[in-house]
Amino acid sequence: MVEPSIRFFVSSEIKRHFQAKGGLAEAMVLFPTKAGEIAHVAQTHLLLAALGFKSELVDSIPSEGIVVCHRRSFPSDYKASENVLLVYCKGDWDVHYYGHLHVIQNPNDMRSLDAVLWPTHYIPHYPQPGLRPRSAERDDTFVNVAYVGDLDNLAPELKDQKFRGDLFGLGLNWHLYEHSRWHDYSSLDAVVAVRSFQSDSAFIEKPATKLFNAWHAQVPAILGAESGYRAHRTSDRDYIEVSSYEELLSALKRLRDDAELRREIRVHAKTRATEVTVDGIARRWMDFLVSVAVPAYEEWRRTPARERARFYRRRLSYV
Repeated sequence: MVEPSIRFFVSSEIKRHFQAKGGLAEAMVLFPTKAGEIAHVAQTHLLLAALGFKSELVDSIPSEGIVVCHRRSFPSDYKASENVLLVYCKGDWDVHYYGHLHVIQNPNDMRSLDAVLWPTHYIPHYPQPGLRPRSAERDDTFVNVAYVGDLDNLAPELKDQKFRGDLFGLGLNWHLYEHSRWHDYSSLDAVVAVRSFQSDSAFIEKPATKLFNAWHAQVPAILGAESGYRAHRTSDRDYIEVSSYEELLSALKRLRDDAELRREIRVHAKTRATEVTVDGIARRWMDFLVSVAVPAYEEWRRTPARERARFYRRRLSYV
């Protein structure tokens, strides 16, 4: 049996960037609207290539083989050739009707769907490319607190001047790091990431990336009550969870006043970071492609046209 070709699909501008030997961190800054393609698809191809895995980065869909792509890359009605198996990196988007496999970034995502009709595979999101950890020279300093991420995903209360004033009253500085600084934790003493204090959502489609980044940066994290974070929580030293504005202020006071707690969290973070390394996640991708995607492709090729049509009809009830 001839092994199927495995290709990673990205837009033309992203392909040109990497053909010109552009870097991942640079790409994240230059193409913020393509973050999903870069972080999930292009990064995986580059990492697997470094491990000796044979794959290709493309900007067009071939007539056969396995194609890994980001859910945002195609409209919901896009259907590839019958000899192509589409593997969608779902991110926080919806499922794709014609996607054969979905790679999810939160183990709770898609649990409400029929697992036979919607095969899903959890692979953690990579830590931020080019991440710069907290400077060791800061030692027990606790002054700079930041949100590192897309401002659309930050609770309104934390964008308000009142919060900045409340932190100033605690002797703390509040910073908002947008995409050009997502990698730089060197001058930070804690991070805060809360999407909402009002929503009852578990945010089942969202990854635990901000937690992973905090571990790798060795910076204490105060996070909202999200399923992605909870899925990786094994200790109260992993992060501090808050569900109200008052709890957030209390957590910041606690960290400010307890240098020993901060040191314990930083030491613990260093250990937890070893569980979600770039190399480890890339190897999970390799195992998925070899053990899951290749057999799924061969099975799909053998599936009669009548059964394929029935498969898609049954999916209609979910989209």
